Amino acid sequence: MNWLSKFFLTHSFGSVGSIAKWMAVNYTKVKEKFPKKTHRELLLHLIELRYPNGKAIIGPEQLPESSMAIIEKCQGSLEKVTMYIEHLEHKELDEIKITRPYLYMAVKKIVRERLNKFAPDIKEGSEAVE
Repeated sequence: MNWLSKFFLTHSFGSVGSIAKWMAVNYTKVKEKFPKKTHRELLLHLIELRYPNGKAIIGPEQLPESSMAIIEKCQGSLEKVTMYIEHLEHKELDEIKITRPYLYMAVKKIVRERLNKFAPDIKEGSEAVE
């Protein structure tokens, strides 16, 4: 992937990178505001911030299942919840995953980089313990 494509996937409005940044920044804010909440409760709060009453703040997307079901399906991982939302808001990722796996892997790498940059205290694997 060239640098321009990566830049747009990372920084443009509504891109996979901007969604990951939103998830990480707001996870950190919710964690600071509610320090006694468990990791899963923070993820639940985060999903409900992005989808109040199950409908997206911006756009026509609706959650196909409950917030708690999403957290269970994603095994309590911030990265997996973020990828779930990426797939929900970017339906083309389902096709890209099959037809262009190298591009899909680049998208996952961008998401991981953004989460690590804006929520560095979250480590993959330690999240699913709670």
